[in-house]
Amino acid sequence: MPARRRASARVTTRAGDRGDTSLFGKGRVRKTDPRVEALGDLDEAQAVLGIARAAAPRPLAKTLLDLQRGLYLAMAEVATPRPDLARLPERLDGAAVADLEKHGEELKRKRPIEGRFVVPGEDRLSAVLDHARASRRAAGRGMRRRGLLLRRGPAPLAQPALRSSLRARPIGRADGAPGEGERGRRAPSPTVTAPRDWLARLPGGAARFESIAAQVAADWGLVVGPRIAAGRYSYVAPAGPDAILKIIPVEDDDADHIADALRFWDGDGAVRLLRHDPTWRALLVERAVPGTEAAQAPEGEALAAAIDVGKRIWRAPDAPHPYRSVRDWVRRWLPPDERHPLVPAARRTFEAMDLRTDTLVHADFHHHNLLRHGDRWVAIDPKPIVGEPEFDVPAFLWNPLGTTSTRARTERRIRAFADAGLDAERIRRWAIVRGVCDGLPLHPGEDETTRPQLRIVRELL
Repeated sequence: MPARRRASARVTTRAGDRGDTSLFGKGRVRKTDPRVEALGDLDEAQAVLGIARAAAPRPLAKTLLDLQRGLYLAMAEVATPRPDLARLPERLDGAAVADLEKHGEELKRKRPIEGRFVVPGEDRLSAVLDHARASRRAAGRGMRRRGLLLRRGPAPLAQPALRSSLRARPIGRADGAPGEGERGRRAPSPTVTAPRDWLARLPGGAARFESIAAQVAADWGLVVGPRIAAGRYSYVAPAGPDAILKIIPVEDDDADHIADALRFWDGDGAVRLLRHDPTWRALLVERAVPGTEAAQAPEGEALAAAIDVGKRIWRAPDAPHPYRSVRDWVRRWLPPDERHPLVPAARRTFEAMDLRTDTLVHADFHHHNLLRHGDRWVAIDPKPIVGEPEFDVPAFLWNPLGTTSTRARTERRIRAFADAGLDAERIRRWAIVRGVCDGLPLHPGEDETTRPQLRIVRELL
C-alpha cells in the first residue's frame, strides 16, 4: 500500500496580487512596508534553519528547533501592530532571549568554529549552518536598518507629569540641527551643501522614521506635530510646547550616545533629556524656548554663548563610560594621504599631539547647535566623545552657514577661547586635523575654496 502523502503548504493564494498584504491585526499594509520586508528576511533565515535541522543528527536538530521556535516569536512581534501586542499568547521577553542565547552557545559547542577564517562547504551540514548563520545576521541587519528592533519592556520616564501636558503647536527652531555621521558613509557636514532630506536616502526613507515616531508617540502618550525640516539628519518633531521628539537613524552611529551625554549634563549647558528608548533610538528632550540659534546673534554674543556653554559641558565623565575617544574619531575619519595634499599635514599634526581623553566633548559644537533657552544658551545634538575642550572649537570657527571665514575672524575667535582658559595652539592643531576630516572628500565641482574647513586649514598652515 503506498504511503500517504503529507499535505504541503500552498505556494500561492490564488487571489491575485494587489501589492498589499495583511499582518496580525486589522487592516492591510503595502508589501514595501519595512515590516513586510523584515518578515521576508526572517522567513528566509527560518527556512535555512529548517534545511539545517533536516540534515542534522537528533541532538543538534533539537537545538535548531528551539532556535526556530524563538525566531517564530520574533516574527510574530514584528508582524503585530503595537496596539495588538497584548493579544500575543507568548512574547520574546528577556528570559526568552537569554534562553535563545543559551541554545546558540550550545550550538557553538556542538559545531565549533575554529579561530580562523572558514570557507563554507567542508561538509553539507556545516555549509547549511553557515548559510543559516549568514541569513540570520542579514535579517538582524535588515531589522536594525529599518528601525524594527524588538521591544524589551517600557523605557523610563524622567518626568511623568509631562504625559498629560504635551500638546502640539507650531515651532520655529528645535533640537535637531544638522549633525555629522553615518554608519560606513558619513552624513554631509552642516557647513557643506547637502540634500535637503538625508533621511529620504536611507533604507525605508522618511516613512520609516514617521512609522517609528507614531509608535513611540502612542507608547508615551504624546501628541506629535509635523516633522521639523531643520532636523535633516534625524527625525525631529514637536511634542507639545515643552518637548521635542527625536528619532536617530541607526546609520548615524556618531550619535549612539547622545542620551548618555544629555543625561550626564542634566540640563546644565544642554537641553535636558526627558525620556529615552534605546530600542527605537528615540529621545524626548526639553524644548529650548525661544530656540533662537547663536547664528542669529551678533558675533560677540555668539562667542560669549559658546564659551559659557563650553565651560558647563566640558567636564570629566563618570567612570566607566561608553564614549569613543578622539583618537578613535580621527582614525575613523582622517582620509588616506593620497586623497588630498592637505591630508599628510593633518596626519603629521595629529601624530605629534599628546592626546587627552579626560573630558566629555560635544563634537558638533557650532552656532546652529547653540540655542537660546530663556535667559541662557544651551547645546543640542551632541555627537559625544572623550577628548579635550580644544577639539570642540574648530567647528565653531568655520560656522555659521552662509558666512565666509577670514584669517582675522579665525584668530579673533581663537583668542576669545584662549582668554577663557583654552590652549590657543591646540585649537589651531585641532582645526587642521578636523578641517581635513570634516572638509573631505571633495565632490565633483568642488575645491578648497568651496569648503570652509579647508580654507581655515590653509589659513593656519
